[in-house]
Amino acid sequence: MSTNFQPSILKFSKDSYIIVEGKPNADRFYIIKEGKVQISREAEAGKEGNIVGAGEMFGLISAMTGHSYIESAQAKTNVALMVVERRQYGDLIRKTPTVAVNTIKLFSQRLRSLDEAFSIRILKKSAQSDPSHLYHIGKFYEKNEKFNQALYS
Repeated sequence: MSTNFQPSILKFSKDSYIIVEGKPNADRFYIIKEGKVQISREAEAGKEGNIVGAGEMFGLISAMTGHSYIESAQAKTNVALMVVERRQYGDLIRKTPTVAVNTIKLFSQRLRSLDEAFSIRILKKSAQSDPSHLYHIGKFYEKNEKFNQALYS
């Protein structure tokens, strides 16, 4: 493993789409060097979308899991982005440990939002701070023979 990690820089003009939700083979993520990017998800249509700026990342969850992109990203201003390939992630966190902290933050935020959305849809109420609702989620998965998800819940 190389410790001389040098990310490539990509520039996008205002209103350009950087990534599109559902695109397969998400093997890279982006760190904003300059500018603003709007992150949106089809499931959250009608909402304004999250605007992120310098130092923030997007596309990380998809790149780390190897699934299709779970969000779209559109440049709201001219932007400069550092491109990080999945295989370069280890070198990046050795060079910049704050990226590891931001990774944990992104994953935990996404899990919280998924838990709340699941609770609203299935349990017909918002997730509460009381973790007992996780038991009901586990029972739901167990009844539907999704044993890995039930165990995780």
